[in-house]
Amino acid sequence: MKILAITARRWEGTYGGGWELYDGDLILTQVARLEDARQQVIDYLDTIDPKISHDGWDIRIASTL
Repeated sequence: MKILAITARRWEGTYGGGWELYDGDLILTQVARLEDARQQVIDYLDTIDPKISHDGWDIRIASTL
């Protein structure tokens, strides 16, 4: 099983805020609610590599707060 450690960094904007999701120093995607982060990462990975199913990956989300 593939393990992916993601760091969620909070940002605030004019119309609310959200979370930037990083794999090391590489930003993968963003999400409005932290509880949606795992699915957002799966959706992103499925978009860039649709031949692989990422649903079974162990994606660990850690926030910087």
